[in-house]
Amino acid sequence: MKTIFIHVGYGKTGTSAIQGALADNSAKLAAQGVIYANRSLAHKSLGPNAFASGDEFKVALRKKDMRETFVVRAAQIFTDLIDRDDVQKVIWSHETLLGQTKIIGAVARRLAGVADVKIIIYMRNHIDLIVSGYQQWGIKHKVGKGRLPTLEEYIRDAERKLNFDKMADEWAAEVGDENLIVRSADAAGDVVPDFARVCGIDIELERPSDRRYVTPSPSIMSLFKVYHDQFDEPKASRPVMELLRRAGVLDRDIHPVDPWPIEMSPEMASRLAEQFAPQNEVLENRYGVVLAEKPKPLKPRPQLRPEETNTDLIAILMMLVMHLNDRITVLEAGRKVARKQKKAMSVVDPDEADEDGDEGGVIVAAPPPAPAPAKRRDRKAARTEKRVGAKASAVAEGSE
Repeated sequence: MKTIFIHVGYGKTGTSAIQGALADNSAKLAAQGVIYANRSLAHKSLGPNAFASGDEFKVALRKKDMRETFVVRAAQIFTDLIDRDDVQKVIWSHETLLGQTKIIGAVARRLAGVADVKIIIYMRNHIDLIVSGYQQWGIKHKVGKGRLPTLEEYIRDAERKLNFDKMADEWAAEVGDENLIVRSADAAGDVVPDFARVCGIDIELERPSDRRYVTPSPSIMSLFKVYHDQFDEPKASRPVMELLRRAGVLDRDIHPVDPWPIEMSPEMASRLAEQFAPQNEVLENRYGVVLAEKPKPLKPRPQLRPEETNTDLIAILMMLVMHLNDRITVLEAGRKVARKQKKAMSVVDPDEADEDGDEGGVIVAAPPPAPAPAKRRDRKAARTEKRVGAKASAVAEGSE
């Protein structure tokens, strides 16, 4: 019987790497009879029952009054794929399915007799998972309302998912022990080839060129924490990430710096004075040069606020930066529209165009419209002559 593999997580165990490898190698997999069904079952190649978008998928999955329809629709998508002669296996991977044991269990039961349904779960060290997950969903992506959760609050809210044994038991109760595959991401090391072996994929999956959802440096994460904590509503990480990437900050090695320009303690000044005293004595005896006995006093270091109380200032600066970034984004969008309008009214000399094909080349005036055909001109002239003649007749009659 054909097989449907449903990979449900955990998040932060290499799920994005697996999904990226499946997407990048989808053509090679299809040639082997393996179909990757997209994260949100939202691709036209999946048939007429496919979801229109990821947003539609999320709504259908999360709304209680739509869940029965979701089960029927998802099962039909897989049935349509499995019925194809060129398909032997279907793979679906989405980490948000981890807690949806009842819904996915219902999908699996509707597929009984159509295909074998296998559930794949990857797990990792609890503490590593907590640290990585908290940075991703507690700080970088603000998914809840109100203040950012503390680490303790995050752990409490994730209690069900952190009970690995109970989570596995829930899935086993829904699909059966024989259809549940639990793997250790720690033991696997590289989960992509491990996942391929579990699914019986014979080809080597090429890795995505970029790592997805890489946790930024501690400095960048601190910036996210300070900024996102100022908002009551959820905040996506994309706007900040794009700004940091465009500014060249995201991949830069940022390190803390003592902002005071020079720090010289009385002990250091005394030591240096003793070090240079013999030289000063020689200068005075041999050349008659007398240097000041004591240096000019350095300005005392001001009483700064403790580091942890400066976060409000950072938040204010970050808000100003994001405000300017939003304005620049709007201006750039307007500039693109203006460029398109300019292109519509002008012609770019291809010999003078920029390498990227933009309108940086020489703009020349658009050619005048071609003259109307002769017959068309004759008909227009006849109509004009007729109107002029009718007006002349009317004037003549009025004068009589």
